[in-house]
Amino acid sequence: MTDLPLLIEPEALRALLDQADLLVVDLCKETTYQQLHIPGALHLPYAQIITARPPTHGLLPEPERLEQVFSTYGTSVSLPRERFWDIRVPKIDSPTRQPLCPD
Repeated sequence: MTDLPLLIEPEALRALLDQADLLVVDLCKETTYQQLHIPGALHLPYAQIITARPPTHGLLPEPERLEQVFSTYGTSVSLPRERFWDIRVPKIDSPTRQPLCPD
C-alpha cells in the first residue's frame, strides 16, 4: 500500500477499505463503535494505547508497546521505529479544512 496521510477524508478511506494491508483503529466508546464503526475497523479502548510523559498526556506509546497491544487483539503489526511524537502532523484550519503548515 502506498503511504497514506495522517488525516484522510471519508470518501478517500472508503475507497481503500477492501485492501488487506490497511488497519483502521477505532478509539471511540464501545457503544458508539457497536452502532457506527467503520467496516473492518479494530476497536481498541483509548486507554490501552495512550501514554503520558508529564506534563503531556494523550501521547502514543513506543512502537513496541503498540505492537504488543495489537497482538493481544490478534493483529500482527510492524511499526516504524521512529518516535510517533516526532511525526509531523499538519494542523488543520477548521473552517476551511486546509493544512496550516506545508508538507
